[in-house]
Amino acid sequence: MPFSPKPREVKYLTGPMIDLELPIFDRNQAQIAKAIHEYNENLARYEARGQEIVWRIRETRVTYDQACAQVRFFREAIIPEVERNLKLVQLSYRTGQEDLTIYLQVQEDMIMNRLKVLEFLRDVNVNLAELERHVGGRLTAPTEAVEPADTSDEAHPLEENNK
Repeated sequence: MPFSPKPREVKYLTGPMIDLELPIFDRNQAQIAKAIHEYNENLARYEARGQEIVWRIRETRVTYDQACAQVRFFREAIIPEVERNLKLVQLSYRTGQEDLTIYLQVQEDMIMNRLKVLEFLRDVNVNLAELERHVGGRLTAPTEAVEPADTSDEAHPLEENNK
């Protein structure tokens, strides 16, 4: 049998015998391998955390840019058209061509669009705060997207008729 231990021949016995191996060349290989493994695990966790932070910043930046674009679109395209429609319906109502319900519907549409702009402004500010939290400091925002809209309410046109 090639792998079986060979029996030892002992010719003389005197006293107790002890058989042990002395690790003369132990260079602490097991602890070194364990330390290298732990280092590689920690390095992988560190790199994964860095990639996660970059991914969150990019995702928040995209949603921030989208909210800014929505605010700009509503302020430049939607709100002026709704205001123009409101003025036309107001003139038509004053001349008696339109019913009060049409005028109120257009006015409600104007209010709903202003509320939409405010929701997008809220999203802009929330995403800006998230970006600042992820980056760890203050960011300067584009001023045209963050400035609040002119919400000064003019006198109600129906109240002008009552005066």
